Amino acid sequence: MDELKACQKCGSDEVRTRHDIDNTPRLETDTWVVKCYGCGITTRWFDTEQQAINNWNTRAVDPRLKEALKRMRTLGVRSSEFIYILKECIPELMKAEFPELKEAEED
Repeated sequence: MDELKACQKCGSDEVRTRHDIDNTPRLETDTWVVKCYGCGITTRWFDTEQQAINNWNTRAVDPRLKEALKRMRTLGVRSSEFIYILKECIPELMKAEFPELKEAEED
């Protein structure tokens, strides 16, 4: 099984899979969900544990973005302002992170 990433909402590592059996007549299926015990956010229910883990891990936010958001909040910047700043900065960040994009634009 793949390792679960930290919660995208609160950053907690208290993330686990949970198994349940649906005892509804004629359904009786095993179902799996991933839940963060830090904030309570969950995935939807899946047929396999691996499907639930894959869904959770593809939703995880880059830790650099989480750190930037945390720093902005400590400075008193609201989320809407943060999003505006990101929209303005993304082209420059992309060029810095991926120089080949800058070269392609110059051609």
